[in-house]
Amino acid sequence: MNSIRLTAFILASAAILAGATGIEEYDVKIRNQSEQIEVLEQEIEGLKEDIRASRSKESSLLDELDRSNRQIQLLDRKIRAMEKELELRESKTALLKREQSDMETQKGALIDRYKKRVVNGYTLHNNDVLELLFSSEGLKQFYYRLKYVNAINRTEKELFYKIRDLVKRIDEQQVLIQAENEEISRNIASLSGEKEDLRSLKRNRERRLTDIRKNTRLYSNLIQDKENSLKKLQDIIARLQKEKAERQRELERQRALRSVNITDKNDFKALQGELPWPVQGNIVSTFGRHQHPVLKTVTENTGIDIKVREGSTVQSIMDGLVTTVTWLRGYGNTIIIHHGEDYYTVYTRVSNVVVSENEYVSSGQTIAEVAKEGIDDANTLHFEIWDQGTKLNPQRWLRP
Repeated sequence: MNSIRLTAFILASAAILAGATGIEEYDVKIRNQSEQIEVLEQEIEGLKEDIRASRSKESSLLDELDRSNRQIQLLDRKIRAMEKELELRESKTALLKREQSDMETQKGALIDRYKKRVVNGYTLHNNDVLELLFSSEGLKQFYYRLKYVNAINRTEKELFYKIRDLVKRIDEQQVLIQAENEEISRNIASLSGEKEDLRSLKRNRERRLTDIRKNTRLYSNLIQDKENSLKKLQDIIARLQKEKAERQRELERQRALRSVNITDKNDFKALQGELPWPVQGNIVSTFGRHQHPVLKTVTENTGIDIKVREGSTVQSIMDGLVTTVTWLRGYGNTIIIHHGEDYYTVYTRVSNVVVSENEYVSSGQTIAEVAKEGIDDANTLHFEIWDQGTKLNPQRWLRP
């Protein structure tokens, strides 16, 4: 084998070894994704049980709307998790195919070497071998010639076994590829069914929203639900304050792990007026008391509402520890982040949440998307800043 072929052989072998590590990584990620899907399926099944139980009782349209929204959010998260698993399986299959191609290249090179060995072996007939051995000038030469002949035979055997093992590995690789292709086909079929269920749920929800818009009493109750939910935030943050010391230690530990220097950039209070916006958009409702344009009732906005383009992502305005991921009636998914000392930010009316409780997030990290459904607040993020139990005007803290 010349140096070029030797180099190609070594590179192909290294690629296969690296691929083996890559396959293991894909397997871990696929397993983690499957576990997430199982958890979501359990939550969805639990919600379905609640829905079935509620049918035997008198249930308001607002109750149905809330359960419908929760079901849609869970199913949407499940679909995204399934799509991620499908993407991982497709990437794994592509890697398996590359490995198989590399092994085929190796096999071709080994067969070529084996053929040459066999041809060279047959050009040296048995009689020639005997003549080569017995024409030796002394025992020492005889010994070296015998060792040479044995080495040729041993090399041929080693090449044969290498080729045989490689053919076996190629066959095993084909089985893995076939198994992944079958799993991908099942995932695609399952995804199609889940997406159709999601479309059906959204159609039903839209009918409920239309009915609520037409009914002033229900509309008023929906606004009241939102106000009640915002009051619950105060209770949640009060509870978080009792655990502040523990969370502060964990936040400092996370910052130390990432070598984050504790400077003014990590001091929430020092950044007043300089904090980045959680989304790019226009404020449609400011902090404070307002008269509702339809109901003419006076309500208090404990934060600001920012209208955005559909599909906009939400970012944490500063590094911190996710303390809460919960559901608030009238608002849906809600995320609370502790930024140190007594400061918290609240992001609600979001979907496709990608962070979990007790997770450290960096400044500017994507945590969710803005929910795109609602009666009069579609594609609108509700954002709040708290200092202990005091609600702050976010506009005074964000960059002008």
